[in-house]
Amino acid sequence: MKNREPDWAASLDQELAAAENELTIDGQPAPKAYLFITNRAFMQALDAPDCAELGIAHGFKIREFPQGRGCASILEAVKARERHLEAHWLFNAMGTRTEIPSTFDDRPPEEAFSAKQPIPLRIGDTHLVPDEAGREVPGVLYEGVVIENERKACCCYQLGDGRSIIVTVPLTDAEMVIYRRSPDTFFGVKKHVSKGLGSRLN
Repeated sequence: MKNREPDWAASLDQELAAAENELTIDGQPAPKAYLFITNRAFMQALDAPDCAELGIAHGFKIREFPQGRGCASILEAVKARERHLEAHWLFNAMGTRTEIPSTFDDRPPEEAFSAKQPIPLRIGDTHLVPDEAGREVPGVLYEGVVIENERKACCCYQLGDGRSIIVTVPLTDAEMVIYRRSPDTFFGVKKHVSKGLGSRLN
């Protein structure tokens, strides 16, 4: 989301301040809450060349959130951040994602909603893989790399006897979409993926 503040941000602050004093639920003053407000400006300006998207965090009746709000010193701001750490993490995440997640877990929608869900290639999982004799034996995936132009993954497995083997796994259309959406986390862990031709096993 872009950092540019839209014209309506100031009026939103005024509305929230008024709500803190006036909003009631079942006749009682509304309780404290974290508010995360987002917009989808392009839906109202279809012909505009550029529409800023914005994420705003507000502490409803929480004087010290977001970080620095209502704090008189840096030390006080640091302590306030620790008291609301998860909310700060969520607010920071809003700046790194440009779309609202459609699942409640860490799975991408192509995996969660697919009629024929592929078996995820996650480091640490055990799969049946062919050994040098062609027999299927259990192996623990410990490394992998996707060769995008060949639509396959080269996976390193450790067998029960301690040996390591490399297995080439063809990737489906859904798996390729998952990979392109987040290549750094395709194998279930955070790992850097080179954007050039020199991708290699790390």
